[in-house]
Amino acid sequence: MTEETTKLDYDRSVIGVEYDLGTFTVTQEMLVNYARAVGAFDPIYWDPEAARKGPYRGLVAMPTFISVFGSRGPGAPGPDLKLNFGTKGQEAALAVENYLLIRPGDMLHVVSRAKEVYAKTGRSGPMVFMVFEETFHDRQGNKVATVTRHSVKF
Repeated sequence: MTEETTKLDYDRSVIGVEYDLGTFTVTQEMLVNYARAVGAFDPIYWDPEAARKGPYRGLVAMPTFISVFGSRGPGAPGPDLKLNFGTKGQEAALAVENYLLIRPGDMLHVVSRAKEVYAKTGRSGPMVFMVFEETFHDRQGNKVATVTRHSVKF
């Protein structure tokens, strides 16, 4: 932890605490709409007939599909760091790790936790980065995916 980070005003008690964001069911419509929205070229992501003939024998989620779920933005469920810094912010980075295929009908449970807060000084001045991790499990408790979000305030 840097000296800058130790001076930050935020709620340290939420770091590492898991917040239950609930369960949702993946639908064919969700998968198709996402694939079309991001301009997927491969029809295995948006055409059920092509998907049946493809390597997965049915529709599956695109690798980044799961990133649209979880905690994002002010007032969203999940960890609230109550960070007292800056007036502007944005998502700075996103990493998605997929462990299992996601298909229509899958029921996924998501938990979120704040992993880290750190300060940096860039060309435009001081910034604070917040790292959040969302973990998705299926009905059997298998880990399906992990999404790591890096947000920045300045």
